[in-house]
Amino acid sequence: MGLKGLMSGMGMSSFTIAAMVIALATFVAVVIWTFRRPRDEMEADSRLWMDDEDRDLSLAVERRI
Repeated sequence: MGLKGLMSGMGMSSFTIAAMVIALATFVAVVIWTFRRPRDEMEADSRLWMDDEDRDLSLAVERRI
């Protein structure tokens, strides 16, 4: 019994199966891309501010110290 037989037994159409396979492939590609990025690039990205409000709040806290 292949994937098509299993999904047909669950009542899924061909378009639903195709969408599920595309979504799974996209997820796997993003996971692989995430773990293949250089460490220094990931560390640089981790230091970026989420938005200006977080940056301003952090600067205010640093100035009080």
